[in-house]
Amino acid sequence: MAKKFSYLVSYDISEPKTLRKTAAYLERRGVRLQKSVFLL
Repeated sequence: MAKKFSYLVSYDISEPKTLRKTAAYLERRGVRLQKSVFLL
């Protein structure tokens, strides 16, 4: 039986370009809980 895992990801990135890329990547794979917190 396969186990399912959930990951809570939070970040603090000051570079705008990296911030946008990171947020877009995480939004495709999970749910945004707060501005910089995602549940994958």
